[in-house]
Amino acid sequence: MNILRIKKLIFLHLQHLPMKSRAWRPLVCKWGGVQIISPKRTFIGEGVIFDTNYPQDIFIEEGVRLTSGVKIVTHFMNPNTGSYDRGKVHICKGAYLGMNTLVVKPVTIGERAIIGAGSVVTKDIPANEVWAGNPAKFIRTVGLIHMDIISFYRVERWLFERHIPVLPKIVQLLIFLIFNSKITADSKIGKGSYCVCKGISTVLIPGTEIGENCVLGLRFSTVRQFPYKEVPCLKNNVWVGPNVIIAGPVVIEDDVVIAGNSFVNRSVPKGAIVAGCPAKIIGWRKNLDYAIETNPKYKDGRMPFLTK
Repeated sequence: MNILRIKKLIFLHLQHLPMKSRAWRPLVCKWGGVQIISPKRTFIGEGVIFDTNYPQDIFIEEGVRLTSGVKIVTHFMNPNTGSYDRGKVHICKGAYLGMNTLVVKPVTIGERAIIGAGSVVTKDIPANEVWAGNPAKFIRTVGLIHMDIISFYRVERWLFERHIPVLPKIVQLLIFLIFNSKITADSKIGKGSYCVCKGISTVLIPGTEIGENCVLGLRFSTVRQFPYKEVPCLKNNVWVGPNVIIAGPVVIEDDVVIAGNSFVNRSVPKGAIVAGCPAKIIGWRKNLDYAIETNPKYKDGRMPFLTK
């Protein structure tokens, strides 16, 4: 057992001592390896237990509340192999986990999601939803209205699916006037997916398909590539940087990362990191030492200067 591991274990046990649940306990947990963005804006109640083997795989954004007795683990028994698998747990801004909630799978809990007391979380939970039970299941939406492009799109899509005339076009016009963007009602965007900066200057070719929990960067576009009939399809948990263009009948598989200013005209396999014009594979998401979707801000210092 190395010194760093001993240090993490010490702090993860010290956090059980009586102390303030806001700022102090989150800070001690951060010293223990849990990746907490803002200890001052995080609440961790008494009796919360974090995985002591891989605490660095737990990402907690600001405004999160972990009430008493919450347990989060990041390594899991695989019933098919009999060995342990490792995964990352990401808890987004403003999420609330009720007393004795148990997180037992690598999951993302979306912004302002609410988990009922005693729940067992085994799958991703979208933003602004209430889940509860063993295993946790969807109960209802939180009911907040957000002035972003996806909220307008949801209304547009709802009207379109019910074959209501004229109104979807009016909503599409509002999207253009407010966000300088175009999303038609026949496009499909899954739960938990969102556009950075409210979706300003986003353009989706009609029929574009986007899965669940995708992050779409500023000025993201999908376009047609003639003479092909099909248009781009993004699967789940895709992270897209700013100024990205995806062209033609390409499929972007789960967990792909597309770097900013890339032009993608070929399908991308699961978990790949691509960049360039045209885009090429430069790495794999599983090899990153942080969760890119959390926008972590824990490293100090500046990048080195360019050299010849």
